[in-house]
Amino acid sequence: GTPLYMAPEVLNNQGYTFSSDVWSMGCILYEMITLISPFRSSNKGSTEDEDDIIGLVIRVTSATYPPIS
Repeated sequence: GTPLYMAPEVLNNQGYTFSSDVWSMGCILYEMITLISPFRSSNKGSTEDEDDIIGLVIRVTSATYPPIS
């Protein structure tokens, strides 16, 4: 899968649980509502492949994402 939907504990190599699936589903629901991935780089027009993987891991593990308006 894509790192955009990976749970923080998986990115921190702490194992995979049912909660990881719930996290991923939440990311998908967020994207369905906003039409934007919650942890995509703030650069408009950037694609998943252009995102800095370290920056992505930091955004996911710190749960930094724009709120749903």
